[in-house]
Amino acid sequence: MKNLRIYLIVSLVAPSLVFAQPATSHVSNLENIVAQAANKSETLKSLEVSLESLDSEIKARDLELSSRLNAELSAYKDKREVFGTIPREGTSGIFGLTVVKPFSSGTELLVATDHTLLGKDDTYPERSTAQWQVQLSQSLWQNSFGRSTRLRHQAEEAELKSRKASLEFERQNFLITVENAYWDLVLAEKELAIRKDNVKRSETLEKWTSGRMRQFAAEKTDLLQVQALLAQRKLDLAIVENDLTNKQKNLEQLVPGLEYKSADFVAEKMGDLNSNYKEQFKNKKLRLDAYAQEQRAQQNSFEALRDEDSLRPDLSVFASYTQNGIAEKFDPAWDRALEENHSEQKVGLTLTMLLDSEGKSQQQKASAKASEAAKYRAQALNRASENSWAELARNFENMSEQIKVAKNLFNIQSQKLKAEQQRFQQGRTTTLQMTTFEIDAAESELRLYRLLSQQQKLASQFRLFVSAGSDL
Repeated sequence: MKNLRIYLIVSLVAPSLVFAQPATSHVSNLENIVAQAANKSETLKSLEVSLESLDSEIKARDLELSSRLNAELSAYKDKREVFGTIPREGTSGIFGLTVVKPFSSGTELLVATDHTLLGKDDTYPERSTAQWQVQLSQSLWQNSFGRSTRLRHQAEEAELKSRKASLEFERQNFLITVENAYWDLVLAEKELAIRKDNVKRSETLEKWTSGRMRQFAAEKTDLLQVQALLAQRKLDLAIVENDLTNKQKNLEQLVPGLEYKSADFVAEKMGDLNSNYKEQFKNKKLRLDAYAQEQRAQQNSFEALRDEDSLRPDLSVFASYTQNGIAEKFDPAWDRALEENHSEQKVGLTLTMLLDSEGKSQQQKASAKASEAAKYRAQALNRASENSWAELARNFENMSEQIKVAKNLFNIQSQKLKAEQQRFQQGRTTTLQMTTFEIDAAESELRLYRLLSQQQKLASQFRLFVSAGSDL
């Protein structure tokens, strides 16, 4: 009798001591597991590579500002008439080199050089023609002083931020899944420990009730009641053991190379987190997908302006300087080409424009509508983000209140069970009443753990939000 009393009291007091410990007394195993998932998960590696690919893709778009080299080496026969009716037959050869460098300011620099070899014929001796040219042009309307290039860079910057935020949203959702799986496993481990303890207490109670029956101090129904409780708790234990295995496999699937240690999960402390997050709810937060859409709307706005710019007439001012020289040999031809008195200077304007006004109108309309649609989507996601943030704060506060009530209920149920144990040992209550109190106390403990686990899962949702005005 005395041993039964001591066992029951200790087994009920121990769980309450676990809840009484501060959450900071144990370094959480969660951070290590999340870090391992972040480093080893194929899912996250794929997202990281995608982001690196996007960064390279955007940088590669500046190839349109890269210098372009054009080289020609050829040989041909020329039987065309020159100087009216003078016939000419001869073999010729040519090599040329042209470098064009566009600048982000809408300026273009052209440097060209070529050398032509004209073969000897009946009319002319063998000779060489050397020529070089420098030309500078500046766009005045289309891409005026680099306007289109600046708009492209701004659009690309917004696109990169948007894609980063979208990938980060996927990444954080995955890590939330890992965290939820972790807390599911912590809860399963704690429930398993409680269920095992329940079975042990029920076995002790059954043994004690069987002894009382042999002494004719208990009824058959008392023993059946205790045996039913024991059978139910063994069934609950079997269900939890299977559930624990499933949750373990789920976490191992999410975290490659996870070394699962049951003791780490049982030792995890779950305390009320409301005080840790109360200050954060005062700051306005933006969900990552809403941030991504904001940036996408900016991207579409810049692209619409760039499309409008690309449809303008292309009016450019240019200035060119050319020199040439003709001689029978290669070197003398280039010597003459470098003399100042064999030059040509030219200054002028070039105009290029699209004549299909209907096509231009439709393209402008399409760009403007795409930009407008992106803004509407951004507004909708912003509103959803604000509602989600407010809901998270409300649920967190509500969960904290539920935890307070659950803790109080668990303490009351524990005290009630201890008082009932004393009455039971004195023969002042029934086995049915005793087992009912046993069930109530165990369920109140599990209910508290479930609420604490749910609160931890709620806290993981903070991963999806960034401060308003932040820059990824």
